[in-house]
Amino acid sequence: MLLVILLWHVLWRIDPKKKNYREFWPTYRYIGGITVVFFGLIALWSLASALNIGIPLKFVPAMIGLLILLYSNVLPRLQPNWRIGIRTAWTLSSERSWLRTHRLAGNLGIPTGLLIIVLAWVLPSSMGNWAVLGLILLWLLIAVVASYFYAKPPTISDD
Repeated sequence: MLLVILLWHVLWRIDPKKKNYREFWPTYRYIGGITVVFFGLIALWSLASALNIGIPLKFVPAMIGLLILLYSNVLPRLQPNWRIGIRTAWTLSSERSWLRTHRLAGNLGIPTGLLIIVLAWVLPSSMGNWAVLGLILLWLLIAVVASYFYAKPPTISDD
């Protein structure tokens, strides 16, 4: 966790688009804080499992759902950068694609995170893990494909 904190404070300084961090600095710190807390909770869960303290395995996918939910809530606030966010060739080359992709991913990520949390507790562990993985991949696939279409310049029809 200390390494994540150190990297979080160093990497933005070498980002070619570091001037944009001024516009979303509170969001950057929020995402860093959530990441460190998530790693800490997973470490505590691992320790509890090693000590035979009865924290169910469903805790991990539920935490992943919560992480997606919390990240998605702030995704639309991210400005173009090379370190965090949905970084495809299209979002990095087009500010329009970056902004629209992150807005879409944020709007889709909130219900995705909630659904993952519910499914983690409702479905049996093996089936729940596959459902969580499928939902995450679907969410990411939609965002990546959308970033391609958002990067295309709008066409003007002769109508």
